[in-house]
Amino acid sequence: MTLSVLVLAAGQGRRFGAEPKQLAPCMGAPLLAHSLTLAEAMAPGRVMLILGAHAELIVRQMSRLQQLQYFVHPQWMNGLGASIAFGVQHLPADTDAVLILLADQIALTQADVDGLRQRFEQQRGESSLKNIVCAHYDGQVGVPAIFPRRYFSELAALQGDKGAKKLLLTESIVSVSLPNAAIDIDTPEDLLNFTERKEPSCLN
Repeated sequence: MTLSVLVLAAGQGRRFGAEPKQLAPCMGAPLLAHSLTLAEAMAPGRVMLILGAHAELIVRQMSRLQQLQYFVHPQWMNGLGASIAFGVQHLPADTDAVLILLADQIALTQADVDGLRQRFEQQRGESSLKNIVCAHYDGQVGVPAIFPRRYFSELAALQGDKGAKKLLLTESIVSVSLPNAAIDIDTPEDLLNFTERKEPSCLN
């Protein structure tokens, strides 16, 4: 199976204040670095980072992006669904499945995302025929999630800020318990609370 990863980091993060959330320091590295490290370990050379708001500043301050494929979504203000659609349109042609990661789910571990991939690969049949495998936390399903190729056209048609939740609620899915996915960073207070708990550490 040829897996690609979309890391979504296009949002403005209004609740975080003037500083770009993606660049907020977390244990010695920008917040965005955590998701990028997970993604690169999952699919080396097949990570697509989707930027939007603050793109120029993020690229300037994160030198590691020079070794990654990143795309700036000109309509980032249209929401998460639009960013997913934009990202799917830039997937390599040989992609069998795509893992969607958010930049601010800081508590996710390598074991979490590896577990999603293992569960996806455990399904019978060709990669293109497998079901969506997604996280389950706080009584709901959500990202991170792995979508097989047969859903790419629907992902590419997403609009607005709804993300891929509709697909997760209406299609056949396999859910994996990932309590860490419930922790995301929306405000400086969220980040402070996370770092004070010291679980799990950000990755450089």
